[in-house]
Amino acid sequence: VITVAILSTSGSEALASPAPGATLSFGDDAASLYRSPLGFKIDSAETDWERVSPTKKSKFVITQYRAKDSNKNIFASLTLRRDSLKKKQSLEDYVEKWLGQYPKFGFDVIGTKRLKRKDIENQGFLIDLVSRDGLKQLRQVVYVRDKDAFVLTCRDHKENFKKSLKDCNKIINSFEFEQ
Repeated sequence: VITVAILSTSGSEALASPAPGATLSFGDDAASLYRSPLGFKIDSAETDWERVSPTKKSKFVITQYRAKDSNKNIFASLTLRRDSLKKKQSLEDYVEKWLGQYPKFGFDVIGTKRLKRKDIENQGFLIDLVSRDGLKQLRQVVYVRDKDAFVLTCRDHKENFKKSLKDCNKIINSFEFEQ
């Protein structure tokens, strides 16, 4: 699992960039389905991925999935993290804040796209990233709802990323707000 954790502290509130790392799991224990008391669900049933316990490096990751098969002993993974915002913020403001931060952590943005989904009232934003060393590639999809930002991050070695991305996209597309 390739994890980038970026934390800064501002007063008593810890902020984290959309790059994941982490822990804190809510929801039921179904093998692939994660249903959160925060009002959303996500599922890996249409993939060959499994839901696993999040790492304990950060309190921001709510749930995590990984490929069942490794490539060179590395498992592709997808994390879903929540950032609590001090005040209601637009998707554009949230994303803009972090786009300039990625280079500081060794990642270059190679593509961005506004997402339109019929089933999600607040549209999302897609960000594709590659590490400067050329070894890692990430895709993030960000949704902002009320005072929460939800960041889904798929990561793998660059050489295997296109293969992993198919299942990542299926899991990302299963994300939906229930309330």
